[in-house]
Amino acid sequence: MIDWDALVIGPCVGVFGEPVIFTPVGGDPVEIDLVYDEGNKDVALAGGTPLNSSNPIVSGQMSVFPVEPQTGDRILIKGTGEEFAVSDVDDDGKGGVVLSLNYVGPGL
Repeated sequence: MIDWDALVIGPCVGVFGEPVIFTPVGGDPVEIDLVYDEGNKDVALAGGTPLNSSNPIVSGQMSVFPVEPQTGDRILIKGTGEEFAVSDVDDDGKGGVVLSLNYVGPGL
């Protein structure tokens, strides 16, 4: 069996990841490395009017989280100082996770 966490996801985070502060609901903050993507996405409105929208995400290894991530947890991107709330958790079943984010504001 392939160890996706160790052989694929971990090395990808090692190359593309950056430090973030993960704060679980009711828990203490911890620094972990995740891959941050601003996630620009084109949306077509009624009448075919194009609009570009932001869909920020972080992704990485489920094993780096002190507790399983859930809606409402906070992510602070250290490089930009932006803070986000987790709006959706997508566990891929192979050791990886993608967290969809909602912008909260400037962090600490």
